[in-house]
Formats: sequence, C-alpha cells, structure tokens
Amino acid sequence: MVLNNRPINKKIAIISLVLGYSLTFIVDLLFQMEISLPGIEFMIGRNIMEAGIIMSIVGVLMEKKQITENNKVENN
Repeated sequence: MVLNNRPINKKIAIISLVLGYSLTFIVDLLFQMEISLPGIEFMIGRNIMEAGIIMSIVGVLMEKKQITENNKVENN
C-alpha cells in the first residue's frame, strides 16, 4: 500500500524518528528548567527519554528495512 507515493512504513519510520527526538528534547528541557519534584518525576522523565530513544532507533531500523526491501525489488 502506498500513501503519497511513499510506502507507509517509511512514513511510520519518519514519524517515530521525529517523535523520539522531540520527546528526548522536551524531557531534556524539563530537566534543564528543573520543573520537577525529586524522585518520581525523575523516573518518569527517564522512562520517557528511554522510550523516545527506543522510538528513534525503531524509526531508523524501519527506514533501513524499507531501503533494503526497495533495493531487493529493484535488483529483481
């Protein structure tokens, strides 16, 4: 299935990449501004940051998988 002449997987990869980086950026800003109570929020912030990093890694992997699939189709 193609959406706007691009495979949906590529769109999902780009969206997850952007979300991952924006989540880490927002959490980093919150830590710099120190708008948090000690303890619980730090754990929540770390979890959000780790989720953002994981989302960006998944985005990169999905993009790479899509590129290899496109190369296989072009070669055959």
